[in-house]
Amino acid sequence: MQQTRTAKPSRCTSCASWSTARREPRPPLCVLALFVLLSFVTALRAQTVDYTNDAHGFTLKLPADWKQIALDRPNLVFNVAAPADGETDLFNETLNVVVVEMGQEADVNELVEQIKPGLAASVKGYKEISDEKATVAGQPARKIVAECPAANTTARSTQWMFTSGQKFYIVTFTALTNTDEKYKPVAQAMVDSFTLKK
Repeated sequence: MQQTRTAKPSRCTSCASWSTARREPRPPLCVLALFVLLSFVTALRAQTVDYTNDAHGFTLKLPADWKQIALDRPNLVFNVAAPADGETDLFNETLNVVVVEMGQEADVNELVEQIKPGLAASVKGYKEISDEKATVAGQPARKIVAECPAANTTARSTQWMFTSGQKFYIVTFTALTNTDEKYKPVAQAMVDSFTLKK
């Protein structure tokens, strides 16, 4: 009687998937992770609401469960916070928009260089992490990431600064360093949806 040999499993070292000669290979873990991430991002995009600010000429999309909170500073025209992530979550991630009427057109790079020394001097423990060029609503922008102490932990802010006409826009996303990566795609999606009204 002829014996049937069973193929030994072979390991793909690049993606940690197991397969045998007698069955279809399982999808690599990296493919599954990408699928889950894309599904998450798609779900976020589907559950958004439109916000329009006629007075300052912009629109954007925000997650439906983020709520508008107090406008408690001069020139602050938009301010939203993420929902609490459980009863122990005492820090709400926020995204806000400041609009400054300049009275004349100005170069965003010159404005940023004027502002940066003041940030370092006025915010205790302020530490700039990165400063790079970006684009928001079709306008040249500067994207600055910085950290500072906050209630026995560390807060991280990402600011997009740009101009349009005589207006200077500052969009700021703030989170803790241990939640920043989780909420960064959500904040970036809001910034990517930012549109200036003509």
